[in-house]
Amino acid sequence: MAPSIETITAFQYNHLKLLLCRQPNCSTIKPYVEELRKYNANTIIKACESSNCEDLFDDSEIDVRNFTFQNGSFPSNGLIEIWIDFVKKYFEQFPDASLGIHCVDGLGRSAVLVALALIEGGLDQHRTIELIKSKRRGAFNRYQEEKLIHYKSQNRLVISNYNVKG
Repeated sequence: MAPSIETITAFQYNHLKLLLCRQPNCSTIKPYVEELRKYNANTIIKACESSNCEDLFDDSEIDVRNFTFQNGSFPSNGLIEIWIDFVKKYFEQFPDASLGIHCVDGLGRSAVLVALALIEGGLDQHRTIELIKSKRRGAFNRYQEEKLIHYKSQNRLVISNYNVKG
């Protein structure tokens, strides 16, 4: 059984290859991991509080990292700094890989993290929102969308701002 089309949605902008994902469960973990591997993802970011997810990936050789924040909200400035730094280091170390990001439905928290990375990678805020919403209907609530529109990028993920190995 393959994951549904809306389980994993790929976004690529310049060197950033991001996978916006729904949360897997016990019955979908095997095809979910296979799909992540097709995209050469070796890490998945967990943006929701669910406690069972890490165990699902134990035998997959896919690293799980936590970047959780409250459902329906926007990450704090501190979490954004940590997130952007992580993304930068990840693509420096794994320039040919993709990075998976999931929350429960793949519409709110994970979509916000994907959007922040794309914006810091140089994509305009409005185009970022339109792109994600065109591929993930229902992405973002009004509050999250407003925060993204007013987010001030420092272009920290623009390729000229760091060394990509490879």
